[in-house]
Amino acid sequence: MTSRRSFLSFTLLLTGGLPLIAACTPPPPPSPDYTQIGFGHRAPLRLNVARVVFRDESRQPREAPEVGHLFPDPPPTVVERWVRDRLQAVGSGGEIEAVLREASVTETTLPRSSGLRGLVTREQSERYDARISLALRARNASGEPDGSVEARLERSTTVRENLGRGERTAIWHRLMEEMARSLDEEMERAIRDGDLARLLA
Repeated sequence: MTSRRSFLSFTLLLTGGLPLIAACTPPPPPSPDYTQIGFGHRAPLRLNVARVVFRDESRQPREAPEVGHLFPDPPPTVVERWVRDRLQAVGSGGEIEAVLREASVTETTLPRSSGLRGLVTREQSERYDARISLALRARNASGEPDGSVEARLERSTTVRENLGRGERTAIWHRLMEEMARSLDEEMERAIRDGDLARLLA
């Protein structure tokens, strides 16, 4: 009888301590809060057209080696946001059509060292190649072509082996931020120095 009472007391003590043990377990770290890539801090390019329209013709697959759709801010979304934030229609006729031809990020597995070097060295294991191609086409009030400009961007980065998903995602986001800055600079330069400069209000 004494043994049974001791066993029950031990069981109650053990199960009663479980909430205390669980309470001491630290909570999982919060997910990183990636700031949305935007261009609202930049003055819009005022264009003497009645409207600006965006068309995505990139049609990137959502399967390997394409990984852009996994980014916190996917490339097509960033480009469309650039068009919305930076191109402002202030005229009464004609239009600017922004055509996204490519917005991709591909993953390539890099060769690894063999032998002892491969065992003791943490090497770069994947490369990410980002590409954006955006064209702006102007049409006058009659619908006739009235000039165009285009920008093509390419940037790459690599990551080391055994990188955690959170660290990898942070690198992806930095790559997209760099692409966004380059897109903004290249497109504004193309507009000001090209066929569409005369449409600037």
